[in-house]
Amino acid sequence: VIISICTNLWNKEHISETFCRAKFKFPGRQKICMSKKWGFTKFDVDEPRTWELRHNSSLITNYKQGNLDSREYCIDRE
Repeated sequence: VIISICTNLWNKEHISETFCRAKFKFPGRQKICMSKKWGFTKFDVDEPRTWELRHNSSLITNYKQGNLDSREYCIDRE
Protein backbone atom coordinates (compact mmCIF):
# COMPACT_ATOMS: atom_id res chain seq x y z
CA VAL A 1 0.00 0.00 0.00
CA ILE A 2 1.52 3.27 -1.11
CA ILE A 3 -1.42 5.64 -0.58
CA SER A 4 -4.59 5.04 1.43
CA ILE A 5 -7.58 7.32 1.93
CA CYS A 6 -10.87 7.16 3.82
CA THR A 7 -13.61 9.36 2.34
CA ASN A 8 -17.35 9.55 1.73
CA LEU A 9 -18.93 7.54 -1.07
CA TRP A 10 -20.07 10.59 -3.04
CA ASN A 11 -16.39 11.52 -3.56
CA LYS A 12 -15.60 8.18 -5.23
CA GLU A 13 -15.26 9.55 -8.77
CA HIS A 14 -12.96 12.37 -7.67
CA ILE A 15 -10.79 10.08 -5.56
CA SER A 16 -10.41 7.50 -8.33
CA GLU A 17 -9.37 10.24 -10.77
CA THR A 18 -6.89 11.60 -8.23
CA PHE A 19 -5.34 8.19 -7.67
CA CYS A 20 -5.13 7.57 -11.44
CA ARG A 21 -3.08 10.75 -11.77
CA ALA A 22 -1.02 10.10 -8.63
CA LYS A 23 0.05 6.59 -9.63
CA PHE A 24 2.26 8.05 -12.38
CA LYS A 25 4.38 9.72 -9.69
CA PHE A 26 5.61 6.32 -8.45
CA PRO A 27 7.82 4.00 -10.51
CA GLY A 28 6.46 0.61 -11.51
CA ARG A 29 2.95 -0.65 -12.06
CA GLN A 30 0.37 0.53 -9.54
CA LYS A 31 -3.14 -0.80 -8.93
CA ILE A 32 -6.10 1.14 -7.57
CA CYS A 33 -8.36 -0.89 -5.26
CA MET A 34 -11.65 0.28 -3.76
CA SER A 35 -12.67 -1.39 -0.54
CA LYS A 36 -16.20 -2.42 0.34
CA LYS A 37 -15.44 -1.95 4.03
CA TRP A 38 -16.50 0.91 6.31
CA GLY A 39 -13.37 3.04 6.75
CA PHE A 40 -10.49 0.97 8.05
CA THR A 41 -12.73 -1.48 9.94
CA LYS A 42 -13.82 -5.05 9.24
CA PHE A 43 -17.47 -4.06 8.66
CA ASP A 44 -19.16 -3.74 5.26
CA VAL A 45 -20.41 -0.38 4.01
CA ASP A 46 -24.08 -1.33 4.41
CA GLU A 47 -23.72 -2.66 7.96
CA PRO A 48 -23.33 0.67 9.87
CA ARG A 49 -26.66 1.83 8.43
CA THR A 50 -28.35 -0.80 10.61
CA TRP A 51 -26.86 0.88 13.71
CA GLU A 52 -28.77 4.10 13.05
CA LEU A 53 -32.14 4.98 14.54
CA ARG A 54 -34.46 7.50 12.94
CA HIS A 55 -36.42 9.85 15.17
CA ASN A 56 -38.58 12.47 13.41
CA SER A 57 -36.22 14.33 11.10
CA SER A 58 -33.06 13.68 13.11
CA LEU A 59 -30.77 10.70 13.01
CA ILE A 60 -29.42 9.26 16.25
CA THR A 61 -26.53 6.84 16.37
CA ASN A 62 -25.81 5.19 19.68
CA TYR A 63 -22.16 4.28 20.11
CA LYS A 64 -21.58 2.31 23.28
CA GLN A 65 -18.66 0.18 24.23
CA GLY A 66 -18.88 -3.58 23.96
CA ASN A 67 -20.02 -6.20 21.51
CA LEU A 68 -22.00 -5.02 18.48
CA ASP A 69 -24.70 -7.64 19.06
CA SER A 70 -25.44 -6.33 22.55
CA ARG A 71 -25.94 -2.67 21.55
CA GLU A 72 -29.17 -1.04 22.64
CA TYR A 73 -30.57 2.01 20.94
CA CYS A 74 -32.15 4.83 22.89
CA ILE A 75 -33.50 8.25 22.05
CA ASP A 76 -32.08 11.16 24.02
CA ARG A 77 -34.69 13.89 24.39
CA GLU A 78 -32.77 16.84 25.67
